[in-house]
Amino acid sequence: MKTKVLLMFGIILISGCTNQTPKPMTDKEKTEIIEAVTKTAHALGEADNQVNFLEFKDFFEESPDYITVTFGGSILNYNQYMKREKDFFESVSTLHVTNINENIIVLERTIVVYTTEMRLDAISKTGEKLIFDNLVFGEIYKKIDGKWKIIFLQESWQPPVATGS
Repeated sequence: MKTKVLLMFGIILISGCTNQTPKPMTDKEKTEIIEAVTKTAHALGEADNQVNFLEFKDFFEESPDYITVTFGGSILNYNQYMKREKDFFESVSTLHVTNINENIIVLERTIVVYTTEMRLDAISKTGEKLIFDNLVFGEIYKKIDGKWKIIFLQESWQPPVATGS
């Protein structure tokens, strides 16, 4: 009888534990997440500055669920977006990203919305100087295997101003 009571108590305890809602995040946890995502986003900008496409693409989750909404109104999957970005990286000799403003909203312990307004200065391989002002990116980061990866990107920007060579 004692064994049956203990077994029933164990089953009730286990089933009760699996139905609990997660604890709310502490301010410390949110701060740590914000710092980690900010560090990741800045490292992505550094990959841009180094014109390093292979490092750049590591910040994005290669998945059939990945989506980019472009400034021109297209929806690209991961492969389409990476092809476009690779073509751009191959067309420039220098890039310089300047963050103007950024915001982070922590939705869950593993899901974060990151927005940034920036300026991008580029020099094409033909020597043309390009200035992309008022670039705005909305990104959703997800923590996957211990790393923050972009799973969704929406971009807004005007075509660059060419300032000559």
